[in-house]
Amino acid sequence: MQLVEVISGIGCVARDSIQNTGTDIIFLSESGVRSLGRTIQEKSQPMRDLSKNVRDDIVQRVESVNKDTIKSCYSESNAFYLLAFTSVNEVYCFDMRTALQDGSARVTKWGTGAFTSWLGFDGEVYMTHNDGLARYFGYTDNGDKYRMSYFTSYLDFDTPTQVKLLKKLAYTIVGATGQTFFAKAAFDYSDIFRSITLSMTPAVVSEYGVAEYNIAEYAGGTSVENIRSAAGGSGSVLQLGFETDIDNGEVSLQKMDIYVKQGRVL
Repeated sequence: MQLVEVISGIGCVARDSIQNTGTDIIFLSESGVRSLGRTIQEKSQPMRDLSKNVRDDIVQRVESVNKDTIKSCYSESNAFYLLAFTSVNEVYCFDMRTALQDGSARVTKWGTGAFTSWLGFDGEVYMTHNDGLARYFGYTDNGDKYRMSYFTSYLDFDTPTQVKLLKKLAYTIVGATGQTFFAKAAFDYSDIFRSITLSMTPAVVSEYGVAEYNIAEYAGGTSVENIRSAAGGSGSVLQLGFETDIDNGEVSLQKMDIYVKQGRVL
C-alpha cells in the first residue's frame, strides 16, 4: 500500500453517502456532493462539485440532521445518484448521464415516504420501510398520482435595470397524449404566480394490425409536442414554472422558450 496524494480541506461527513460508480467515487462533504474521479485521473484538476446549483439547500440540511440518517444509492440502469435524508423524507436525485457546463449535475428533489434506506441492486432500486421492502418503478406513487414541479432561477436577461414584458411562452414536451400542465410566471421575486392551463393534443391510439395500412396510425400513447401560449405581466426579474400531475404516464419537459419585449429603463 502506498499513499499517492492527499486532498486537503474536503472530507466525507456521512459514511452511507459513499457510492462507487465503477469509474468514480461520489460522497457527501460539508460543502456538498463531491466527485473524486476527476481529481484522481487529472491530478491538478479540482474535485467536481455535483451539487453546485443546490449547495446551500444541501449544506443547511446536513447541518440540521443526524449524519447517521443520511443514506445514498447509485443506480447504473437509471444513471442517477440518490442522496436521501431519511429523517425528513427528502431525496436529491443527481442525473449522472451528462454534466452541465459548470461541471455540476442536473438535480431534482423528491418528497418521499418514510424510507429508512435505499439500495441499487441488479438494475433495480429498492427502499426499506417499516412495512417491508418497496421497489422504484412505474409512474405512480404507490398507485396514486403525484405532482411534478420545475421552476427556473430568477432571470434578468443581462439587463437588470430594464423592464421586461412577457409576451409568449413555448414548451417542448414529451408526454402522454392529452396531458394537462400548468405554465407559471412571476416577476420581481414575488411568490404569487400567474398560471396558464395548457394541454397536449389527444391522439388516437390504434393497435398495430387492427386497421389496414395508411388508414389508421400506430401510436403508443406518448407524443412530442411544441405548445405555445400568449402570456402577460412585466417586471425587471422573471421566474417561470412548470407543474403537472404524473398519473401512470411519463412526462418530460425538453425545452422552454421565452419571448419577452424590452421596456423602459428603471
